Formats: sequence, C-alpha cells, structure tokens
Amino acid sequence: MKLHDYTNIASLGICMTSLISCILYYYQKADAIFRIFPLCMGAYFAADLTVNKLVEYRIHHIASLGIVFYTYYYGVNAKEIESLTYHFIKTELSTFFLVFRYYLPKGTLLYKTNNYVFYALFTKVRVIDLYQNVILPDSQVYTVVRTYTPNNIWGTSILLSSCYVLYGLNLYWFSVMNLHLYLQLKGGRNV
Repeated sequence: MKLHDYTNIASLGICMTSLISCILYYYQKADAIFRIFPLCMGAYFAADLTVNKLVEYRIHHIASLGIVFYTYYYGVNAKEIESLTYHFIKTELSTFFLVFRYYLPKGTLLYKTNNYVFYALFTKVRVIDLYQNVILPDSQVYTVVRTYTPNNIWGTSILLSSCYVLYGLNLYWFSVMNLHLYLQLKGGRNV
C-alpha cells in the first residue's frame, strides 16, 4: 500500500466517526464522543502534519489544532466544546465523498453522482453552514470567546484566526472546484 492509501483510510475513518458524532449530536447523546473526538482529531492532524506535504492541508491541520488547543487550554466546558466543534466535524462529511471517488471507476454514473453529491455537500456544510454557524458574530465561536477569553487578545486570536483560516481554505477550495467545473463545462467535457 502507498502512503496515499493509508491517508485515505484514515480520512474515511474520520468521516465515519464524524457521521456518528453528528447523528449523536442531533439526538443530544454526543457528550462522551465530543469529549474524546477533538483530541483524536488533534492527534490525527498532528501526525498527518509530518506526512502530508501539501501546504493547504498543513494550514488546515494547524488551524484545526488551534481550535483543539483553545478548547482545552482555556477549559471550555464539554457542552460548549460539543456545540463549537460540531460545526467543524460536520464539514468532514463532505470529505467522505472526496475520498470515496478514488475507489470508483472514473467516468461511470456512480463516479459522476459521487462528484455531484460531494460538490453539493461541500457547498452546504463548508461554505453556507460554516459561515452561518461559525463566522457570524452571534455564532457559538463568539459566545465561547465572550465567555472564556473576553479580555485575552492571544486566546481570542487563536480561536478566531483558526476559524477564519479554516473558512478561508474552504472558500479557496470552493473557488478551485468552481473553476474546474467552469473549465469542464466550457470545454464541453463531461463533469
């Protein structure tokens, strides 16, 4: 197996755990998993930083580690960690379709459908929802800042910069996807 295969397997594991976490969150039974999952994600991000050479993934992992660091360093309570990290964990649901496409035969209806679902889900959870649930001033992120670091510029900067960097990366990836889609449609090729 190649290193890329191990990375895909780890990503699929995170996606499945994210799905379970989101379902448990919806049914308000996610307390236990949200106490452990951010630490597990942090361990994965730290490990992947040593393996993955792509700059945007490194930026993603460092920003994610910033959120994990903030929640534990400033002693954010479990319920607020749950409501804060849920929106970030939910974004990993789109990653499943990104990773899964490597295992599908290119050009097939299943491959194309997977790409459409990936695009739609990415747009929903990483662009629209993340903006509404994280970036807006009345979001949980700002509630946490007002509660734990209202007068601490460093703590506030860690959390807010991590959130904005992640959102910025999602916008970057979204623009790359749209450019790719535009070029395919302009060239008359199948998407």
